Amino acid sequence: MARPSVHLGSVIGFDDPAGLGEVRDDDGVTHRFHCTALTDGTRAVAVGTRVAHEVVVARDGCTEAVAVTPRAPAPPVVTPPEARPPGAP
Repeated sequence: MARPSVHLGSVIGFDDPAGLGEVRDDDGVTHRFHCTALTDGTRAVAVGTRVAHEVVVARDGCTEAVAVTPRAPAPPVVTPPEARPPGAP
């Protein structure tokens, strides 16, 4: 059996209570993953985090991301000044 190729992408969604997430490859394809696929020992990942991952066919016949390895943290969320409540820094 051929070894899966490594893909690069970004986490586009993560449901912490369920431990389920989605990663979108740089070529635009989206794959789901379970928190146990994270290789850094954590069980959660922030939306926007750049990751390397492999893609395999799951038991249900759909593709899923495995060996999900964070490459860079998610970019900070910056609230524009006009969206901040009065008196907030």
